Amino acid sequence: MATNGADGHGGPQNRTARRMEKSATGIGLRDWCFGASLLVKDCTEELEPDSVALQRMLEAIYSAAVVLNDDNWRRFNELVWDRVHCQDHEVHGALFAKVEPTWRALLTTPRGGSTCVFLHIGTEPPSSPLCNLLTKLGWFGVIIGPVPPEPGNEDLVQHVQLDPGHERDRDEFIALLSPSGGKVPKPSQFLLAFVNCVFNPMDPDPDSDEEFLVFGQPKDEPATGQDDAGAEQEIANNVPSRYTPSWERAKFVTTPPVEKRMLSTASGFGKLGVTREPDVRKRLRTLNMSLSVALQRLKQGGSLVILWPALPCHPVMFFITASLRPLFGRVHVVANEGIKTFESYILCANFNQKKAQDNTPGEGGSAIRSFFGSAYRRPALDDVLLWTLGQSAEAEEALFGAGGASSSKTYDDLWELYAQDNT
Repeated sequence: MATNGADGHGGPQNRTARRMEKSATGIGLRDWCFGASLLVKDCTEELEPDSVALQRMLEAIYSAAVVLNDDNWRRFNELVWDRVHCQDHEVHGALFAKVEPTWRALLTTPRGGSTCVFLHIGTEPPSSPLCNLLTKLGWFGVIIGPVPPEPGNEDLVQHVQLDPGHERDRDEFIALLSPSGGKVPKPSQFLLAFVNCVFNPMDPDPDSDEEFLVFGQPKDEPATGQDDAGAEQEIANNVPSRYTPSWERAKFVTTPPVEKRMLSTASGFGKLGVTREPDVRKRLRTLNMSLSVALQRLKQGGSLVILWPALPCHPVMFFITASLRPLFGRVHVVANEGIKTFESYILCANFNQKKAQDNTPGEGGSAIRSFFGSAYRRPALDDVLLWTLGQSAEAEEALFGAGGASSSKTYDDLWELYAQDNT
């Protein structure tokens, strides 16, 4: 990437300082996804002295802030959300097989003669490379999301049009958790599940009825907002719409995201938490619904793949992995090498269903089920602060297995990879 020297505003040192300050996280990258910059800042400041890998990743980001000109620095910040699902075949094939010893056997299970169905739930359907990889190995699929998959596998995958972030579909998602299975009665359980919540700062603000159903509006009435014709017009004008999948967004030339989405509006935590924007609450709602259904419908010994849509050192990520770790044999945090795709993944293997269904307080899955079903997950109530651990628990999770003490891929491994990719 091109570099430049003094920028006319006090030289590169002042420019770098401004970039660090503007991020509000203190690390140079903005928490556009959850708007909780102060939480990220506090978290990294606590963890950095104890993790050489985190230090190296932060140093690599700082070095980029020093040498990149304004256009390339903006592009550098966009990579974490713009370059997503660009290498799905490699990630879900060779990468996962490299880090998880049971992954290759899992993918080839249909060759043994059994009928295998995967569950895919989130904001986007699986990309064609991922869908083709699974179906060619003999998998069938159930895809739950607001957008249908790309043409080509209609005979092998079923699409259930529900939006995990829209309050209109809440009852349908609750039904998916019930013994009847709601709109997906069969199979009752899945050996492989994907949670694919892809968020983008270019997305439009949620309509008011996405949090609160308008009084008197029938539930079967289409959601307000942009229709298909509007989406087609945006694509014709070379502008990505809310319907454009992540792997296609990189083909568009976009303008910078709206500033209000990039900075935390909170000056402190207090009794009201840190979440102010409806788009952040929608993202939390989407994660909550998707994760709860995926865990409820996962089979004993099954695997869960979660795309992580935000910073790789985010307190919410630590909360999710810490909550899942007791329920699986191994929980990996991984990313692909190189700069073609920038998403992180949480790969969970060998699900312990009996433990997940254990209602003993403080044991098994009672805590995470209680969290997913809490009244605080309802519209206008949820807050990023509620999706975080206490300081000691956060440090324990972030530093889990550091120094090669675990068979799982750890945060140290993830941060070291990003440090190498950014140098």
